[in-house]
Amino acid sequence: MTQEFLNKIDSQIQDKHLLNHPFYQAWSRGELSKECLVEYAKEYYQHVKAFPRYLSALHSHTEDADTRRHLLNNLIEEEAGLPNHPDLWKNFTQQLGASTEEIEAHRPSPSMQAIIHTFMESCKNSSTAEGIASLYAYESQIPSICISKIKGLKEHYGMQEPSHWKYFSVHIEADKEHAAVERKLLERYANKSNEALIAASVERTLLVLWNFLSSLCTRYQLACSTSESI
Repeated sequence: MTQEFLNKIDSQIQDKHLLNHPFYQAWSRGELSKECLVEYAKEYYQHVKAFPRYLSALHSHTEDADTRRHLLNNLIEEEAGLPNHPDLWKNFTQQLGASTEEIEAHRPSPSMQAIIHTFMESCKNSSTAEGIASLYAYESQIPSICISKIKGLKEHYGMQEPSHWKYFSVHIEADKEHAAVERKLLERYANKSNEALIAASVERTLLVLWNFLSSLCTRYQLACSTSESI
């Protein structure tokens, strides 16, 4: 029964996969302006910078040692190394033309604030199962998104140096592994009493990620601003 539930979660994610969003489809076709890409990168840096705190929050109230070890390994990958993952994203943003000062001074939009709030609520103030579900809804999408982004950057936006898109190349394999572990953890945690809560956590996560991209479409008057809401 648990596998059937997890398959439903996977279908839920696939139905609202961010590669289906017109913003990323426009990225793949080379239709985003440089201004829009820079704004996207400055905005998304806020989420990348906050991601280690989501992991720390969930780790701090998780009792199961195996789950904590996965979260700790994920956290170490995010924060260790020079450059670490937030620095890799900052480097990508700089390659688009933004200065370090501009990136750090950027104030997140309401739609980005909603992403950060939703992840923090799931990871800090909800059950471990709901926190893992939120991470899974996000990280299970990242490998295919990163592959698509790299292709678009090379073909349409003049980025030919692998160091410029290293954030994406690193996350292709890393998040494939993270998502696989998170799915196994959900298999362990899911039961009849919490399936609805897990599904709701996935849905909230998918919604704020989707709405963030839609907000960029609206702000930059892209064709994808007419896409259906979820």
